[in-house]
Amino acid sequence: MAAFNTNTAASTGVIGWVLVDYVKRRKFSVVGACEGAIAGLVGITPAAGYVSPWIGALIGFLTAVVCSLLQDLNDWIGIDEGLYVFKLHGIGGMVGSFLTGILATQSISALDGASLYPGGIDGNAIQVGKQFAEITAISAYSFTVS
Repeated sequence: MAAFNTNTAASTGVIGWVLVDYVKRRKFSVVGACEGAIAGLVGITPAAGYVSPWIGALIGFLTAVVCSLLQDLNDWIGIDEGLYVFKLHGIGGMVGSFLTGILATQSISALDGASLYPGGIDGNAIQVGKQFAEITAISAYSFTVS
């Protein structure tokens, strides 16, 4: 499931990024498509073993759309970072982690025979808060140590 979700999210990430580029600029690029694939991969990483393939596709698409809409993030926060690591991995990871809390499915996590991890979609709304706390803690640690 994790391998299938990974490939699916990367593919829909390309579609999401290219779609935003086309709507905003009436053109798209191979670099944008590659950034979309990376955003999709980053977004699905926390959720790969906890969601169905359709939800994996949605997470890849939404993560790429959010990252693409933040194209000017480096200018807004005043950093010179040519590889867009924070935009793709930082923001993309936050979006993917948050969506994991909402969309994790107990029936998918149970496929390993031992795990039962429901998300908000299964009625476990507290998981969304736990994911937000995790995002906050990891961000605080990363910004402090960096």
